[in-house]
Amino acid sequence: MTKEWEQQRVFNEDWDKMLTQMMITDDGDAVTLISPGGVQSIDQTGKVITEQDRDSFFNVWVETNRGVERLTDKVTYIYLPGEHALLEFNYATFAESVSLIDLNKKSVEWVNNDLKWSLERYQTFARALSKGMSLGGQVATDAASSMLMPERFVGNLTKILPELNAFAFKTLDGLELVSLDDGTVLWSNDEFKGGLAKLLYDSESNSLVAVNSDDDAYSLEGLQFNKQIMRIDAASGKTMWSASYDGNIREKLDGFGIWADRTADIRLIDGKIMLNFLNVEVYDMETGDQLWQTSTGSDRILDIMAPEAQIMNLFAFPVIHENILYRVNHENVGLTGVDIVLQAFNLDTGELLWKTDKLSRNKPVSDMLVMDNNLIISMDRSDKILALDRISGEKVWEKSGFGKNGVQFHMVKQNGKILAAGTENVISLDPDTGGELYTINSSSDGIGAMTDFGVDGEKIYVTGESGFGVYNQTNGTLTSSVTLPTGGLMHFSDVNENVLISPKPAYSDAEYPIDGAYHLIDRSNGVLLGTLGTDSGRKNLRVSPDYSNIYVLKDEVVRMYSPN
Repeated sequence: MTKEWEQQRVFNEDWDKMLTQMMITDDGDAVTLISPGGVQSIDQTGKVITEQDRDSFFNVWVETNRGVERLTDKVTYIYLPGEHALLEFNYATFAESVSLIDLNKKSVEWVNNDLKWSLERYQTFARALSKGMSLGGQVATDAASSMLMPERFVGNLTKILPELNAFAFKTLDGLELVSLDDGTVLWSNDEFKGGLAKLLYDSESNSLVAVNSDDDAYSLEGLQFNKQIMRIDAASGKTMWSASYDGNIREKLDGFGIWADRTADIRLIDGKIMLNFLNVEVYDMETGDQLWQTSTGSDRILDIMAPEAQIMNLFAFPVIHENILYRVNHENVGLTGVDIVLQAFNLDTGELLWKTDKLSRNKPVSDMLVMDNNLIISMDRSDKILALDRISGEKVWEKSGFGKNGVQFHMVKQNGKILAAGTENVISLDPDTGGELYTINSSSDGIGAMTDFGVDGEKIYVTGESGFGVYNQTNGTLTSSVTLPTGGLMHFSDVNENVLISPKPAYSDAEYPIDGAYHLIDRSNGVLLGTLGTDSGRKNLRVSPDYSNIYVLKDEVVRMYSPN
């Protein structure tokens, strides 16, 4: 890609170099650098359009944190889609604040210094106590710090509610609704305890369904104390009802003592609330009464035996179709793993309609979809997919040919066909018989093992370790391809024909990893428009919403790259 311009950053002190966020507006008109020294915005032509000092940003910072390496995490931003604005959560000082930064006006619109959420004071106290009790010097200090790191869980405390022009925030005072207009607290509910696992807004009743879990700062390995589900009036913040759920939402992550919330599958469906953790729980939206719950009797055993694996969290979420809930279940829990079965329940009553025999041992179901009269499932590390009669649960057909790792991407329903993709093959199937209509082999076409797969209209797009290809969806023929040095994930623009191929982010990465290679392709003809190679020296990277420009911060200079 071509470097269009470069612009030296204005605020360039040591604090700025350590702690800089680079953001881009929804329309891509400007890129903004936010640092302790100030806010600087640069438009698409490379012109600096705003500079705003922030002299008081660190005026009361104290030397009680773990050091510079942690300071870079003590200011966290949550982007407000469609608003060209950011919420800034700052506890780099002993005081803490929440601010709204307007990226259009390039100004701080409001600051609220009264929201207490970071637990920084408790961390400082715990650190001082560990030293005072001679609990091992730096080891004890680090242990106290790792227990209470707000930057790990700020995102779990907040929920943007554009319908109310506000955001819900779990603070030390309870669950609070904060206005995005001026930062004032509209209401506070002190009955909601623990951390915020999920918050759903029901516009018809103007109410919120809030589900909690343990605060990350206080979580203990293998235990969960807070299991609360509440319905809250969105206008007043008053509790309409409160109940306790039964499942265990927490999961073990890599690292000693690090637990976090599972991806919470919680839905509002026809006056009901469905929670899916290790088991399914269904509640009445109006009263909060539990209508029914599944159980295997082995959930606690599985958590105790294999907390690092948490195999059930890998399974496909339940599929609900015509008032039937289909879900994965495990049986025969033992040292060697679990048996995998499928079940179907009446959504209203919880009546078990059918259950399959064992489908596999330790091979999680990776995807499920309903098409016509069949429930179609794929399994990880299995060469085949299965079709079951969705009413009776009897096997209708099975199809192999996806390689030892099995189907690796979500299956797609398109023009009366099913498209299923492994690492090398995309197979088009007749949903009634499982008959193969055609097969795409990315390796034989020079694209390599697949890293992503997508469908748009009459075209199938595949990116692999060696290239990018466009296929005819009707017959699977290759219509165009281009050789690439690396693969990645595809992003399709809604306003033009651009396809951006970005590096696959690791668990802790942002959406766009900083140092990997990027490729821009015209999907109308498969032509490579440009490549931005790998570079370990980048400090930040942002992509315009239409994928036409890439902004890079390196060596304290902002550069914009565009297609050749």
